Amino acid sequence: MRDQGTEKAIIAAVPDALIQMRRNGCVGQPCPVYGLSIFLDGNVVYDGQANVRVVGRRTWRVPPDKIDGLISAFEEVDFLDTPERAGICPDAQRTAMVILDYRPGRCEKTVIHDDRCPSAPSNLSRLEAVIDRLSGSDERSIVKKDQGSVALRPSAVR
Repeated sequence: MRDQGTEKAIIAAVPDALIQMRRNGCVGQPCPVYGLSIFLDGNVVYDGQANVRVVGRRTWRVPPDKIDGLISAFEEVDFLDTPERAGICPDAQRTAMVILDYRPGRCEKTVIHDDRCPSAPSNLSRLEAVIDRLSGSDERSIVKKDQGSVALRPSAVR
């Protein structure tokens, strides 16, 4: 899906995921474009679209202690009390929008923020790093310097 009037991809929401992080790229340079959906049972669905080590859809499982760690990370930053639009610079020419969804039980919270905006809460960037690390997506989604995106064979992914 593409955002009308821009070249940025829009990653679709996955409503039954416990946690979802969507990096929709940025204007002017090759920022990662990927979606990450993490389910309470430990299943992780990664959808790498551009400027990532692994392009395409991959699934894997993480152990229960990682899910517990992710839930704790959301609680530690008081995510449910974070404004829905946190750190959006209205006059920014270069943005890097990140959408975080958290759905514990009957609650649902979505926070949109610009990773490049100086007023963006640093706890959201730290939370994103924890999500990547504990879910295992950091090995798959990091931008490959000077090489762009590379589609890997499924056997090349852990």
